[in-house]
Amino acid sequence: MGVKKLSGYFSLRRFGPLVRLSIYNELRRILIKTAAAAGVLLLLALVCAFFEIDFSFFTLYAAMFIIVGIRQTGSVFTGYYRRPQNGFLLMLPASPEEKWLYNLLASTLGWMVYSFIVYTLTVFAAVLLSRAFFGYSLNPVWWRREIADLWLGYLFLHGFFFLGSAFFARSSFFKTLLWGVLLSAALWAVFLLSCRIFLQVSLRQGIINLSSGEEFLFRFFAQPENSKIWERLLLGGRIFCQAVLPLYCWFTALVKFREIEAKDAI
Repeated sequence: MGVKKLSGYFSLRRFGPLVRLSIYNELRRILIKTAAAAGVLLLLALVCAFFEIDFSFFTLYAAMFIIVGIRQTGSVFTGYYRRPQNGFLLMLPASPEEKWLYNLLASTLGWMVYSFIVYTLTVFAAVLLSRAFFGYSLNPVWWRREIADLWLGYLFLHGFFFLGSAFFARSSFFKTLLWGVLLSAALWAVFLLSCRIFLQVSLRQGIINLSSGEEFLFRFFAQPENSKIWERLLLGGRIFCQAVLPLYCWFTALVKFREIEAKDAI
């Protein structure tokens, strides 16, 4: 059965070459950023080994993983707004769905796997060099349970910046960041107002005093019949932030990306 229209279809025969071509075009930029991040991690580890200071590989990895990840995600669709770069991207033999899926997988699963491989190699390189030059053994703990939690938490931020990249033509990362700050401030204001109304919590100079609110919540959830409510609230919050909200942002970005391709294809 022939394909009459490229958009609206998904083909592994097109998706495979799209992945290879995209990685090839971005390889130089990826290697430069990787070398910079790994170099900073290695340098700090060796400095700590020289002064015989315990070094937390995970803390620095978590910071770099989040910062570099959302910075990259915040501009995945920027090229489709720029001329003449968008001409090359629009001419790629792939449907909007395939381009969207590549950018989604590359900035989530691809980034997780790739950054973890680089992180692992850097950790063992730092351990070997510290022993060879300074005779000091760094703690080579490269896997922690918190890494899985870090990846899940990243999905929440990823969805937000992925969507912002599709909606903002210029400075998409910074505009998305600004909207995130404003949204967080609005939610905090709603929280303060809710505490003031429902929990009778006092507000002093814009800083909330949660003493009475905490006492109320502690007494409420400490009761055996209410303890499971708190667990369900936490579970529901995690499902919403790490699954429902990212999915909504991802598919909304797909709808917007279809509009971008349709507009420029005319």
